[in-house]
Amino acid sequence: GRIGLRCVHCANVRRKSTSKAAFYPLRLKNIYREVCAWQRIHFKKCPHVPERVRERYAHCKMIDTSRGKVRYWESSARKIGLQNNPERDDGIVFAKTAWKL
Repeated sequence: GRIGLRCVHCANVRRKSTSKAAFYPLRLKNIYREVCAWQRIHFKKCPHVPERVRERYAHCKMIDTSRGKVRYWESSARKIGLQNNPERDDGIVFAKTAWKL
């Protein structure tokens, strides 16, 4: 199945009080843009995000020089075993070779 990302702070809440709690990027190169939208639309308004997390986010945003680089997000996704769906052009999947035992 497709890989999706969701807010860990409201993942188990029945009714989401804000939109875009979960999203499913179509390609690795879209992760950065989708996360930015998630930050704008969901993260800032989600009542379940603890204040300490918001403070840490603000601190990291101030000091992190890698933010805003699509290649960073794409290479990070590859490092954890994600890839564009090789069978169809419709999403991100775990690479079959990523979980060799």
